[in-house]
Amino acid sequence: MTVAVLFGGKSCEHNVSVVTGVQALARFPKEHKAVPVYIDERGVWYTGKQYADIAVYREKGSHGGKEVHVRPSSPYLYTKNGKKLCKIDCFLLCNHGVNGEDGSVQGLLQLSGIPYTGSKVAASAAGMRKDMMKRLFAAADLPMVPYVTVRADEYVNDSLAVIEKIKKELRFPMIVKPCQAGSSIGISVAHDYNQLFAAIRVALEWDIEAVVECALENFEEYNCAVLCGQPSEVEKPVGWKEFLTYEDKYLSKSDGVGRGTSRSHPRGGGGGLYGGRRRRRGACGFFVRRRQAVCERDKHHTRFVGRLFLRGRRRIRDPRADRPRHADACAKKAFEIRVPSV
Repeated sequence: MTVAVLFGGKSCEHNVSVVTGVQALARFPKEHKAVPVYIDERGVWYTGKQYADIAVYREKGSHGGKEVHVRPSSPYLYTKNGKKLCKIDCFLLCNHGVNGEDGSVQGLLQLSGIPYTGSKVAASAAGMRKDMMKRLFAAADLPMVPYVTVRADEYVNDSLAVIEKIKKELRFPMIVKPCQAGSSIGISVAHDYNQLFAAIRVALEWDIEAVVECALENFEEYNCAVLCGQPSEVEKPVGWKEFLTYEDKYLSKSDGVGRGTSRSHPRGGGGGLYGGRRRRRGACGFFVRRRQAVCERDKHHTRFVGRLFLRGRRRIRDPRADRPRHADACAKKAFEIRVPSV
């Protein structure tokens, strides 16, 4: 079987996806053929054996690979000039974030007729949007924390009305998240209104919608994946404070931060995808310089929201100034992400 391993993409989680794809290629069963398909930050697809090496991503560019694409009603991978390169039996999706987990890639492969891993289009789209997922939870009578969805245009037009709505429906502490983002990017916890204004501004830098929730306190979190009806081992995040940040998930070298299975040491010394020693080997000494690509409308919202916030705090000139410490570090890592080694 020929399996195309798809990773990268136009997303703030680009580098996390690269690590996922390289790890999948390194552990691919020898009885099957793996074809690396890397999507760069512009959204261009490339293939080549070199993309299985994490060291390749120290430099930007095509890295000498062939530009490829898929076509509707065809199971083949095509070169830029339209020549058939190879037949693909299945796509292993290692994408993270928008333009990968949100149903866009799934819809493309559905039209091509090529089987792929993971959820189909509707489930992928719903799972990526936090507000849509919450509406589905409510329809299924599943318990969840109270929340308010904040749209950038509404916040720009009347930020005080938005805050009043949040004040009526929620209580502090609150947690603010971009509606369509993962890896804890853009997430902040607010304990007062100054932090709430800053947290909403940070979230709207990553998406045109944000979800504001009541933050849980003194709780335990457990993770369990289900594939074809079969559950995985239960994992418990350990060593985190208010929430698992981007650094906790991917960059921490501490034994006490990350994930551990229910059978692992309570300090996270073993088990779990990012737990223990495996986490300590996760950092290497190079950086990949990048910046999240956002449309002009999003940039406009970001600047305008910043000016609205400046009305109450005249000394702040930078729209990104005075953000919560963990949000500042989160945005910095998203712009300049250290890529873990395999």
